[in-house]
Amino acid sequence: PPEASIVNEDGLDRPAGLSDRTWEAIRCAMQPRRKDRPQTVEAFLKLLEDRSVVDSEEDEKTVIVGNAPKPKAPEAAAPAASKPAAPVSAATPAKKSINKKVWFAVAAGVVVLALLLLPEEPEPVEPVVTENGTEFVESEPEVPQQPASQPKAGSATTTNTAAGGTQTNTQTTPANQTTPRAKSVQETPAETNSDVTITKNGNKTTYTVKGVSFTMVSVGGGSLEMGATAEQWYEADNAERPAHNVTLRGFSIGESEVTQGLWKVVMGNNPSYFKLGDSYPVEQVSYDDCKAFIRKLNELTGKTFRLPTEAEWEYAARGGRRSRGKVYAGSDNMSNVGWYDANAGGTTHPVKNKGVNELGLYDMSGNVWEWCNDWFGEYGYDDLTNPRGPSSGSTRILRGGSWYNGTWHCRVSFRSGEGPSLRTYIVGFRLAQ
Repeated sequence: PPEASIVNEDGLDRPAGLSDRTWEAIRCAMQPRRKDRPQTVEAFLKLLEDRSVVDSEEDEKTVIVGNAPKPKAPEAAAPAASKPAAPVSAATPAKKSINKKVWFAVAAGVVVLALLLLPEEPEPVEPVVTENGTEFVESEPEVPQQPASQPKAGSATTTNTAAGGTQTNTQTTPANQTTPRAKSVQETPAETNSDVTITKNGNKTTYTVKGVSFTMVSVGGGSLEMGATAEQWYEADNAERPAHNVTLRGFSIGESEVTQGLWKVVMGNNPSYFKLGDSYPVEQVSYDDCKAFIRKLNELTGKTFRLPTEAEWEYAARGGRRSRGKVYAGSDNMSNVGWYDANAGGTTHPVKNKGVNELGLYDMSGNVWEWCNDWFGEYGYDDLTNPRGPSSGSTRILRGGSWYNGTWHCRVSFRSGEGPSLRTYIVGFRLAQ
């Protein structure tokens, strides 16, 4: 604390964290050798600004230049204090030479004191993308207040708060239903449909279509180095090179791969080879099949689902703004986050049975390959913003690897591609929005 540096009548209290050498230099400079000695460290720094202090240890006329501004005290609301300005070099024209030993000791002491006062930088909050594409940062969770009177049966009111203000929506509910809890919002699709309900909770939106639920996760926009990055370098092939910078707007992506259960209620059939249960990923679906599924899903929900672009897929697999630079989606150990040839036992597995990545997404590495919207094309060195791939081609992008493949294919940067009509038991897909 600042008061620990006040000079008492019998000496100077030593602040915590100073080395012996630095403390000795400051203590010697503040010895009670004259009545006008500085009474605080701040006063000592002010003295350095006002006059040059002659170094008694040197025979030659070497002086300390005290014209460096003192660091500003950090404000309580600021994320980090500004760094002190650099001292004027002895080589600067029209300035006298600096005694290096004394100045080094004094400067080191000032830096240590400034660092002791630095507040912790707050943990960034992941932005949430609204329906119209704008972003806002969620505030602290509100404590629900007890209503003054019980609402009448047949009506419910929910409130959404965003950067632009407060919007209140009122909708009808059956008399035997309870009002949704705080931060959970029931929506009515564009066209009223009793088979579809939509619930929002934080940065996740859950859709229930004819009794089958799936969740979309909002991903805040940002930048990434895409392709053969440092952790991928030695395993990356030519299709992953060169690494290049990509900037993306916010979007939403499926928490898991599309399941057989969801496919059945939307399309009325199940094309999968492994018909092991509704929670297993749908497979043996071509790129064209996926587009047909999305068109029907959009008709049911009144929303605009789509396939992710390749850049969106890799950004989400790497963890978006929260990325920790892992080889696979969420880990450097493939067994922790996905099913591949060494642990799958020759079959697909239910979604969401392995660990998540930094965004809370499942199975981005392994289980089944996932179609992306882009045509396959070579990378370049140019920085890109919201890329959508080549305008034409013969193969569509596949990402993520599968239960059939080894770890090399399950890396977050690995790229593959097949014709849009391919159907096989190692290929499925994930929704974007």
